[in-house]
Amino acid sequence: YRSIFSTPFEQFMVNKLSKSAEAMLSNQLLDARTACGTFRAIAVLRKPFPRLQQQLMLPLLETIKFTKLDMTALDASNVLWGCGSFGVRRPHLQDVASICAQVATDRAEELNARSSAPMLWAVASLIAQAPDLRHIVPVLVDACVADWASLNVNNLVDALWSAARLADIAPAALALVPGLVRGLASRAQADELNGQQAKDIVWACRILQVSGATAEVLLSLVAPRVLSQTIRSASKADVMIADLEGAFDSPLFNEFHLAATFSQLGKLRSSLSPAVARGKSMSKFVRRAEEMLNADSVDATACANAFWAIATLRVTAPQLRKLIPALLQIVKFRTRELSATHVANVLWAAATLKLQSKDFDPTFARLADVIVDKAEDFSGSQIA
Repeated sequence: YRSIFSTPFEQFMVNKLSKSAEAMLSNQLLDARTACGTFRAIAVLRKPFPRLQQQLMLPLLETIKFTKLDMTALDASNVLWGCGSFGVRRPHLQDVASICAQVATDRAEELNARSSAPMLWAVASLIAQAPDLRHIVPVLVDACVADWASLNVNNLVDALWSAARLADIAPAALALVPGLVRGLASRAQADELNGQQAKDIVWACRILQVSGATAEVLLSLVAPRVLSQTIRSASKADVMIADLEGAFDSPLFNEFHLAATFSQLGKLRSSLSPAVARGKSMSKFVRRAEEMLNADSVDATACANAFWAIATLRVTAPQLRKLIPALLQIVKFRTRELSATHVANVLWAAATLKLQSKDFDPTFARLADVIVDKAEDFSGSQIA
């Protein structure tokens, strides 16, 4: 329930628990299972409650060392995953990594796919600091292969990413790749992947050089999500346009990407340099937008976003203005699809761009009808 720890009372309760845990740890009252489970819990809570790491991580690691003989394979998985999440480094990692590896090897029969996949991710994350962890990769791979069906989408993505990271250091991980690709292809068809997961999949497939019909299906399904993630997560307009340059010539760049790119350009306008605004990448974007507009493959909402962005960037990126005639044509015939926000944005953009009445009047007449029909939907700021 980490996502709901926001009220003062909940924060108070977590702080009380932390103090209780500190007291128990100082008196050596925690057994292996409790210490390992708590270690995983504070790793899960590391973002909303960073103080838990400062207060409890090292005492818990010390307790885990002293209770190692009672650890189960699941305990080892919890601890190693927590170390990977915290990014634990030497010297704190050394002994704990060895303990977890030994427990996983000695109690391999207790491992299943759901406990092995997070452990494999931890090995891939920590391998540079603890190279000996590579020796448990075959054990973890066997556990995953024996029970593919129990892996959820997070497990599958993490395992593929791990295989790519471990390909040269622990080649045994490569045995996972065909099954992971099949599993992820079915999940992608069921639309279960988010943007970051799609990005991780594309990266891993490129590193692993996967091929075949199933891999092609998987990549064709996740590539559009990677584009969406690239646009949505952009913090600088210059970087976004550079990252998308190769996609502007691809059929994977669709109307949703076009609308999102325009929207982000407007929001990130202060980070768009004149050099990029007048450069080759922006020219490719404008050309792609023009092709899509002329092919009537862009809806009215995307056009409204584009209008707003063009007006916002009128000084920095004047070449965007060449899209206005095509935008006006689409908006004119699809005004009924526009929300109150989009109508307000189009009108504001037309006034800001100082469009000639002979160009805008036919569109304005249709927008006026929409304003009357949807009058109750307009807020005070939109009316203004």
